[in-house]
Amino acid sequence: MGQAQTTTPAHLEIINPSGEIHFYPLQPGRSVRLGQRPENELVLNSPGIAPFHLMLDYHPPVYRLLLLTSLEETRLNGQLLRPHSTTELRPLDLINVGDYSLILLPLQSEVDSPAATPPINPSPVPPGCADPIGISLSSHHAWVEVGQTATYHATLTNNTASQVTAWVSVDGVDPAWLTIAPSPVNLEPGEQAPVTLTITPPPLPTSSAGSHALVVTVTSSDYPGWRGSQEALLIIKPCYDFALSDLTPKQQHLARFLQSGQTAITLTNKSNCPALFELSGVDEAKVCHFEFQLPEETVSLVATAELRLPAGQTTSIPIRITPPSRPWIRPGRCSYPYTLTVTLLDGRPTSRSVSGQVSSAPLIGPWLITLIIFCLVALAGLGAQLLVEQTWLRPVFLSLVTPTPSPLPYRPTATATSTPNTPPVATPALTYEEIFQKVALQYGLDWRMLAELAYRESRMNPFAVGRDSDMGLMQIVPATWNEWAPKVGVSDPFDPYSNVLVAGAYLDYLRSYCRARGYYDTQWILVGYNWGPDNLGRIFEGGGGWEQVPEKQRYYALNIVTGTGIYRTELTQKALTLP
Repeated sequence: MGQAQTTTPAHLEIINPSGEIHFYPLQPGRSVRLGQRPENELVLNSPGIAPFHLMLDYHPPVYRLLLLTSLEETRLNGQLLRPHSTTELRPLDLINVGDYSLILLPLQSEVDSPAATPPINPSPVPPGCADPIGISLSSHHAWVEVGQTATYHATLTNNTASQVTAWVSVDGVDPAWLTIAPSPVNLEPGEQAPVTLTITPPPLPTSSAGSHALVVTVTSSDYPGWRGSQEALLIIKPCYDFALSDLTPKQQHLARFLQSGQTAITLTNKSNCPALFELSGVDEAKVCHFEFQLPEETVSLVATAELRLPAGQTTSIPIRITPPSRPWIRPGRCSYPYTLTVTLLDGRPTSRSVSGQVSSAPLIGPWLITLIIFCLVALAGLGAQLLVEQTWLRPVFLSLVTPTPSPLPYRPTATATSTPNTPPVATPALTYEEIFQKVALQYGLDWRMLAELAYRESRMNPFAVGRDSDMGLMQIVPATWNEWAPKVGVSDPFDPYSNVLVAGAYLDYLRSYCRARGYYDTQWILVGYNWGPDNLGRIFEGGGGWEQVPEKQRYYALNIVTGTGIYRTELTQKALTLP
């Protein structure tokens, strides 16, 4: 019987999104944290990775993995990991974190001889011969792009004193990708023979990018129950592509009292890995308003939107298009040709566009104009006819001299003293950034925190309405608005400055509420904003701490406080200039 190998993982192989490989040594008895924040021992910068994402705990011979987040997907050998659960790892286990692939590699090998049940009618293995057939690989790693071929060269050695027939197989890869030549192999005593293994992943999303653990196995009918093996890695490089459908519908004719129209496109990620897409819309006159309703988003995203799609997934994206206010009178419809563009941001940026058209009818169109003119002409004709009839029937005996009317008595007119209306002073238009800075200065807050809060709540959409009737930029619930709007002297929740002013006053109140109870950290204020002061009060009264705050509210607050939220992206920087 062959002897089984047990390995002890001691290195972490890290494959970044561009395909580069790095190795991180693992120290026994020490834990390693992975995430985007610089406080982690291993910093991974990629979409889909939380600030503190994973923890690896190594106490020989046991290696454990703890998932610290529930906001992002993490897979172990293709299977989703459960948040806040511990999983025991084995050598060559593959961990997919965002766009990174992590592989546990052995440091040393120890040969054990476990007691095994003898195979049925086994052929005797010659004395002193550990394996009747030896197998070795010239290389254990291979890189390949989809549609290309990776080649492994194996050498078989007959260690016995008789002729043997050997078969080679490979586990861990789709058999349709694999070619083994020659197979089987006949070996004379002491003879060596080469076997070539070729793997060609097809250009399909099923050819997942990243590392795939392979096991190359040799068996022989001359020695039933025996098998020898070697481990290898196949690393498939990312390949990016996508398909974009035409608009449905392509042309929209808005009825007289409809303000906007809706169309949709279908986007398919044909890449072999998750990919990030940007969607944008513009019309020729640059006067239309575009809103994108992405899956799992509670509010529409204005002007541009970003969407991450898993490999092979197809999604339909509704798009609302609002033309400018229609004119009162116009001979024909107002037409606005527009273009929707989808850009693949990963890999080499690629853009594809589709065109459409939306048209709106004026409030008074050609038919109504014709009807009005006809009515005016008819009234004019009727008036002329009545005038002629009145003149013709006037009695001839009427006096031709019109008596002079008596003058009316003079009555002086009372003159009221009035002050001419003073035109209101025009308030200069403010950008979002100026609004946040002005309110922050008034209440002693960080204006960047206000901007991050607005982006996370409404994606900078001043007309957003949430599922609980949350209103405006800062998504203020009606009860909070009704309480605080009179105190700061505003009345329109969809006016950006008024909405941010109420939010600033409310945050200032929450800060005083928390500090009066001995809680000074900013994240407590943000938890109160998202969760409500009553829930905070129950924690404060019991002398509770941060661990008693639900995970959703913890990450909500920490992402804003630590500056790791969406505010730092280019999209938010653009949105700050679009009040």
